[in-house]
Amino acid sequence: AVGAGTQGLGAFPQFGGGKAESILTNAQAMRYLDPAGPTSGHLVLEGNKRPQTVAFVQAKGKNAWGEVGPVTLRWVAETIRAAAADNPSLKVHLFHDKEAGASMKGQLIGLNRQLGVEMHDHEVTRVEQKGEGKVFVKWASEGGEQTLEVDVAVVGTPIEPSDTLRALAKMLGIQVDAAGYAVPEGRVQVAGPARRPMTLDEVFDDAMATAGLLVTTFARA
Repeated sequence: AVGAGTQGLGAFPQFGGGKAESILTNAQAMRYLDPAGPTSGHLVLEGNKRPQTVAFVQAKGKNAWGEVGPVTLRWVAETIRAAAADNPSLKVHLFHDKEAGASMKGQLIGLNRQLGVEMHDHEVTRVEQKGEGKVFVKWASEGGEQTLEVDVAVVGTPIEPSDTLRALAKMLGIQVDAAGYAVPEGRVQVAGPARRPMTLDEVFDDAMATAGLLVTTFARA
């Protein structure tokens, strides 16, 4: 699709590299929690078992992290709410980037108070699954490496411009910024995640605003 998408776990060998059944991307978890998804809206393990403990881990990216970090964290927050609605007894841990967390402090406090989500502003160093069993989340602290044992880990991977966007921008002569997003210029308007990382609500709002701008531009032509 044109625009942006999340990276797969293949780019993160420290988080299982996409080979562990109980280590998912946030996009995969949202697919499971979608009523139209493969599990009819339920987050389940092999054998149709419901996890009792889940760790959501924000994977830190490199490009335009100041913009990307808060957006990926908001996506993760939405998945947490959906998972809690699916299983109210679920125990949730959230490992988030400190910088991104500071930008949405109120929402994180809400997740803690309303859903009992346990917050960790630590950068996770490894997530690994032992055979078909538990998942282990590891991070560094002043007292040495710490480990949390959970049933499932959900990794919020960074957003990046799609290959389609890069190819289309080159073909049409559209300027891109340092991170690879398209830049509006003159009569060339760009909407949604082709312009910058966005949540779904922001995509709709931005698309409507851009459509209005185009109508105004053509009316004046």
